[in-house]
Amino acid sequence: MGLINFIKSRFGGGGNDADAAATTATATAIAPATVTKAAAPAPRMDGNSNSNGNGGAYHGDEEAADESEAGKIFFGSQTGTARRLAHKLAASLKTRHGLAFEVHDLKDYEPENLNKESVALFILSTYEGADGWTPPESAAWFCQWSRESAQDERVGMLHLRDVKYAVFGCGNREYGADRFNAAARALDADLARLGGMRLLRRADGDESSGRMEEQFHEWADKLAKYLKPATAGGADEKLAVKGGGNKAVGKKVAIAATAEAEAEAEAVKEYDSE
Repeated sequence: MGLINFIKSRFGGGGNDADAAATTATATAIAPATVTKAAAPAPRMDGNSNSNGNGGAYHGDEEAADESEAGKIFFGSQTGTARRLAHKLAASLKTRHGLAFEVHDLKDYEPENLNKESVALFILSTYEGADGWTPPESAAWFCQWSRESAQDERVGMLHLRDVKYAVFGCGNREYGADRFNAAARALDADLARLGGMRLLRRADGDESSGRMEEQFHEWADKLAKYLKPATAGGADEKLAVKGGGNKAVGKKVAIAATAEAEAEAEAVKEYDSE
C-alpha cells in the first residue's frame, strides 16, 4: 500500500484533482473582473469621456441635447427689415422659450435641402420693381424654386410633408392690395402645395400702418406657443408659478429684451456693412 500511495502522489491521482479544483476556483475568481473590464466603454475619440473618473457620468450629451437646434429662420430682405426681424425672433425664442434657431439668408441656402428641415420659419419682404412686385433679390432663386416645384408633378404634394413652417411678410399696403406682401403670400401658398404643415396662419406686416413691429411681436408670441406647446402659458408665467415672483419674471423679461435689442443691432450693422 505504501508503494501505491507513493505512485499516486508522485504521478497523478488525488494530487492532480486538488490542483485542478484550485485552478478552477482561481479562474472563477478572476473571470468576473475580466468580463467587467471588457464591458467598460471605450474612450470617445473626440476627447470627451463618459465618466468623470470617480464613477460618476458626465452630462455633456444631455446638455448638448438641450441646446440642439429647434429649426431654422430664413429671411429675404431688400432694405434690412426682414433681416433685423429674423435675428430678433431667434433671440426671443432662445431667451424667452429656450428654443435655438439658426438664422439664414435665403441667398445662401440650397432649396433642395428644405425637405430635411423639421421647422422652417420665413420672414420675407416684397420688393417693388419696374415690372411690379418681386421677392427681394436675395430670395429670388429660392422663391423661383418653390413656385416651380409647387407646379411640378414630379416633385409631388408630399415633398415637404415632414416640414412645419410659418411665414411673416414685411410689406406696405400703399402699393395696392394685389401687391401687398405678394411675395410672402406666394411663398406661403407654394410651401402648402408642397405638403408643408403650417404652424399658424401667415401674418402680413404693414409698414404704412406704423404697427409692423407690433404685428411682428403678436405673430412671434403665437408662434412660440405652437413651437413649444409645453410653454403655452408663457415662460414668464411658468417662472412665476414656480415661485420666482415678479422680480424674477421682470429680470427674465429684461434679459430677453436686451438680447433681442443686441441681435437687432448686430443685424442692422451687418446690413449696413454690405
